[in-house]
Amino acid sequence: MTVATTSNPAAGTQTAEPATRPGKSIASLLGSADTPVTVSGACRLSESTLWDRQRRFYATDGAGIWGTATVPHFITSNPSIASSYARIALAVLRQTQTQTQTQTRAGEDLADAPHIVEVGGGSGRFAYLFVQQLRTLAPDLRFVYILTDFAPDRLEQWRNHPSFRPHIEDGFIDFAVLDADQLAPLQLMISGRTLRAG
Repeated sequence: MTVATTSNPAAGTQTAEPATRPGKSIASLLGSADTPVTVSGACRLSESTLWDRQRRFYATDGAGIWGTATVPHFITSNPSIASSYARIALAVLRQTQTQTQTQTRAGEDLADAPHIVEVGGGSGRFAYLFVQQLRTLAPDLRFVYILTDFAPDRLEQWRNHPSFRPHIEDGFIDFAVLDADQLAPLQLMISGRTLRAG
């Protein structure tokens, strides 16, 4: 994207004005192409104007941004990458846990089962593929995959998606709000349990 920049050194900011060519640009995704984008001076990303714009963007139309390819996600949410990650997770779980710790029979308390937390689950596709693959690789392995996002509406969309239903009913997937701006223990939506650091 071509951007014309106007500096105001006294204020420590720059104003970036998007070029007028059509197409998907950061400016067009975050607001009107006619509205200048203010770029903060040197600061932490979480303190920048970009952070606020990004939060607003991802909080608005979750299904729309993932379902229309507004946000590209195939590279991180495809069967091949999910299979690779599931194999890595299985190897780690086998190395770090004893058989009795990692295998919990259905109906038993899953509080001691390994928990895998995905931060910012996006479309949810990776979670679905990963859990499918890990269950296929190790049918007796008990684990709980926690799919998180900072937008509670997105959790409801995942919870109500028919593809997740079998994994939810079998206790393999749960959901929680995780907001990097307000870190707190994870309140699991399905089981009602609380996960704390440690």
